[in-house]
Amino acid sequence: MLFLPKVIRGSSVWIVPSAFLAVLWHLPYFFALAGAFPTFRAMNDASMTASGVLAGICAGSLSIMKKLGLLIVWMTADTVYSIVFLLQFPQYSNSAYPFSPFLISQEVNTAIAMWIVMSGAIAYVLGGSLKELLL
Repeated sequence: MLFLPKVIRGSSVWIVPSAFLAVLWHLPYFFALAGAFPTFRAMNDASMTASGVLAGICAGSLSIMKKLGLLIVWMTADTVYSIVFLLQFPQYSNSAYPFSPFLISQEVNTAIAMWIVMSGAIAYVLGGSLKELLL
């Protein structure tokens, strides 16, 4: 919601369906479906975009501490998810779901990429939050 004016505000209740959609597509079966079939990929992309919009709509009604709390939850979940990839759990590969296009050998590179993106995101968000707290 960086490019939209802060006129679209909604209840903080919208964070619940937003989180549900994000968690759903990160479960192994749905993760494999989205990777294997274009229809499921389109559903994944559309619902993850909707998840981001819902989170953005409710962000205006959250205090800075609640926003930081959600950031901590997100970073914790993302860290656990990257550890799952580092440990090469077969549930996220074609070992568990033959239709999955993902090889177990790809999981380590995915975990490394996640750590790089997470580090950038946390630096950006914390920098903005500190600026907001200081002003």
